Amino acid sequence: MERFIEKVKLPVPKQVFAKNKKQAVEGLKKLRGASFIVMKLISPDFLHKSEFGLVKTVEADAEIVGKTFDELVKLAKRKRRKAKIDGVLIQEKCEGVEVIIGMKRDATFGPVLLFGIGGIFAEVLQDKSLRIAPIKKEEALEMMKEIKGYRLLTGYRGMPKVNLDALASILVRLGNYAVENEKLDEVDLNPVIVDEKKAYCVDIRIVEKK
Repeated sequence: MERFIEKVKLPVPKQVFAKNKKQAVEGLKKLRGASFIVMKLISPDFLHKSEFGLVKTVEADAEIVGKTFDELVKLAKRKRRKAKIDGVLIQEKCEGVEVIIGMKRDATFGPVLLFGIGGIFAEVLQDKSLRIAPIKKEEALEMMKEIKGYRLLTGYRGMPKVNLDALASILVRLGNYAVENEKLDEVDLNPVIVDEKKAYCVDIRIVEKK
């Protein structure tokens, strides 16, 4: 995962991975300045963590972080007793509009890029546009204009306009990487949280051919 993030130059929030409670508390020091943080259980047995209550937003306090680490692990074990638990990812909380950026390799067309409204409503709304990779910046911007939720990105009802160029850059780089790396079968960046200045890939899932 780290290599993929580095190669595609994906912007991610300040974060630290903890295998145990002690590492979680100590890792909090790396997120200095954050008032609130997001803690996510990392396990191959829970791909959609929020559906199981395995994503928590808490105050950036050592005692709370330690307690939340234990709660997440216990909840995961209660949901699936034999679940493999790698640890907990602790991230600085990001604010903005949630979108989804993805890629799926098609047997006929090759890597196909996806853009749409993201977060927990992505599968319900199905508001998305598609392009065959690779694409240029202009095509990425056109993808955004095609979705029904485009107004959410351009200052709807007093909301700030988001940085569309930052989103376009992610789409272009992901498309180029997918074309060059045939082993990469699927990518799910959901959500990508974007505001008027920047975009952060908050949750990343990749599938590679075996």
